[in-house]
Amino acid sequence: MTNGQGSAEFKLSQWAASRPVAPSDVAVDRANDALFDGLICMIAGSADETVRIVFEGAQKTHGTGSCKVIGTDMKLPPASAALVNGTAAHALEFDDNFLPGMTHASAILAPALFALGQIMPVSGQDILNAYIVGLELHARIGAAVNPNHYASGWHATSTVGTIGTAGACAMLMGLDARQINNAMSLGFSLASGTRLQFGTKAKPTHAGFGAHNAVLAAFMAQSGLDGQSAFVTGQWGFRDLYQGNPVPGAEHRMLDDIGERWAIVEDGLFTKRFPCCASAHFSLDGVEMLRRDHGLRLRNLKSLTAYLPNPQFQNLRFDAPTKASEARFSMSYPALRLLQNGKVSLRDFTDEAVAEPLVQASLHKIKRSQTSPAPVTAPVVVEAEFTDGRTVEVTVSSLVGSPAKPLSPGQLHTKARDCLSWAGMGDKKEWVDQFRNLVRVGRFADLFARY
Repeated sequence: MTNGQGSAEFKLSQWAASRPVAPSDVAVDRANDALFDGLICMIAGSADETVRIVFEGAQKTHGTGSCKVIGTDMKLPPASAALVNGTAAHALEFDDNFLPGMTHASAILAPALFALGQIMPVSGQDILNAYIVGLELHARIGAAVNPNHYASGWHATSTVGTIGTAGACAMLMGLDARQINNAMSLGFSLASGTRLQFGTKAKPTHAGFGAHNAVLAAFMAQSGLDGQSAFVTGQWGFRDLYQGNPVPGAEHRMLDDIGERWAIVEDGLFTKRFPCCASAHFSLDGVEMLRRDHGLRLRNLKSLTAYLPNPQFQNLRFDAPTKASEARFSMSYPALRLLQNGKVSLRDFTDEAVAEPLVQASLHKIKRSQTSPAPVTAPVVVEAEFTDGRTVEVTVSSLVGSPAKPLSPGQLHTKARDCLSWAGMGDKKEWVDQFRNLVRVGRFADLFARY
């Protein structure tokens, strides 16, 4: 047999197989908000050209099935629906971030679990529990390899995320510890995707292919396909091959306080207000402070500089974007729109909006500067020089949308409205609102039957 029971990975699988339930109402509420946010991001992204391309490819190669493709009346097999909906969730850079795994957690977990939930007799509470466990698996596996893994160029959403989501899928399917371990081991064999693709159509498919591969791995494990138990810590395992953390103790980080310390409670997720790379959001919070507290506007701006830690600086590659896909990985463009309009919405991220003459003529006023190889969560300083000669500096230490400053119900409502409007799906508001309280949903599949 290829699966021993002594590895940290197998013990993690045993924990998942025990079907742990949500540890608190806080955990349930955060999971429900995250799944709701994932859904509205799928809806917004369903109108994107990349999603259309992926959907056409999935139809040609996978045929029809029983799981809904958001934004269409079509159905695909579970893994294929997860592929398309996962790509949609990540297409517009509006989906959440999960620091412990360094993953866009909901963009890969929600599409995979939603697909399985349509073909299984599970409740909304079951989906919530699987999400919470999946998030914990992202955190535990991510702790064994990050930050080196991400810093070396891997896109953890489609590496760490695929493995952890495979475990969550296997748990939702009712598999035992050995099968859950096999699902994650197979997820490791399917893990891929690099940050090189940021700013291209390939980037959002990382969440889509990750969700697809997680569902596929779980079904393969259910059918009897196995893999090595120590897929993270063993020789030629995930840590060795994917530039994992060389410091000893990965096994400890994967298991320490398991079942007592929960990532969704202690760490939480970062829910975005703005549809662009998370690395820009510290700077945008600073720009908002300057606008609100000091009267900064585009018309009275001489120059603005954001002093960024290395991970943020690297991700924001486009200082003078010329198209929407580049603007989403820019600091200067959304900062300009925030100064100009007091908000940043999905309609700001079209090729036509980015190409506006005033925008292109003003981008040079907004700059980024690399400060140090500090962690991605290090404080960001934003300095503005006004046309009247004044210089004002603000420091952003925590983000709006983080567990310390969660989005208000009004802010989440504004985001949902933006997503539905962008996709031309305003008539789906009542359907979407049913996802606000999943603990009261007795049969999850009924939600999609009413789509």
